Formats: sequence, structure tokens, C-alpha cells
Amino acid sequence: MVGDGSWLSNREFANTLNSIDSKALKEEFAKEYIKNNISEGLSATHISAKIRNNFAGGTFSSKDYLSETSDGTFLWELMAPWGKYYWRTSQYCFVYVFLIYTFMFIGSIVAVVDLARGNDIPFVKVITDISFFGIVLFLMIWESNNRQMYNQLPVLVVNLFANTEYLLGKVHKRRV
Repeated sequence: MVGDGSWLSNREFANTLNSIDSKALKEEFAKEYIKNNISEGLSATHISAKIRNNFAGGTFSSKDYLSETSDGTFLWELMAPWGKYYWRTSQYCFVYVFLIYTFMFIGSIVAVVDLARGNDIPFVKVITDISFFGIVLFLMIWESNNRQMYNQLPVLVVNLFANTEYLLGKVHKRRV
């Protein structure tokens, strides 16, 4: 509920909660923490920081849980989060995720327009769109950490293909 919603921004809360022995005291502490931070948790600044951290981090990892080491090799400089060239590597590698997001966004808008016009929408597309909405909802409520998306990648890839097929079908119908 604080900062960008990550564990690092909420470390004091997590450490305090872990130090409490009783379940009842943990519940009381958590309720008090939520009560004290609800205005920040619902602010536009917090929500936009959480969206950036979840969906535009440029990596599927969390520096909070890694240890900083160096072997001095060029590969380490490219792949390790503390490497000199990591930001470039992660940007190039993360392009496919933004491609997925773009096709899902455009496909969803076209589907809503088609739905308003009374047209049918393919079942797979509807299911994958609902699944992605569920992923977004989960990540916005849970700890802000895009490594939670590792296990969601198959759904995202199926959604990419469903939206691509849907959009290409729309383009093909307009040409014919």
C-alpha cells in the first residue's frame, strides 16, 4: 500500500508482521496498517507506480531478492541487474511483452466495439481477455512484483495469438 507496492517499499511492514508471533496480533497490525495507509493505497500516484512496477519494469525479476555479485564478464554485464548494459538487454528482451500488451489492448477495444454492434466474439478470445483482466486485478491487489507473471505467460501468449487472429480476420474482411 506504500510507494510502488513492492516488498522493498513495504519492508518495514513485512518485517514487523514477520516478527509478531500471534495470529490475532498480526491481524490487528495489518488492519491498523491498512487503515493508516488507505489514502495512499488508493491514490493515483500509487496506482500508476504499481502499474509501472508490474507491467513496465523491463524484466521479470525482483532486485529485492537477488544478491549483488560480479564475475566481471561481458555476459554478466549484459544479464545481471547490476551490469553496465543490463538496461539495454532487458529492454530488447522485454519488447515481446509490450507487443502482447499492445495486441491485447487493441483487440479488446475492437471486441468491445463489435460486442456493442451485436457481433459474435470468439470464445478463446473472450476467455483469454477475462484471464488477463484477472491477472491485472491480482497484480494490482497483491504485492507489486512482475515476477508473479512468470506463470501467466502461457495465457498471455494464447491471448496474443487469439487477438492477432481476431484482428487479422477483421482486416481481411474489410479487404474482401
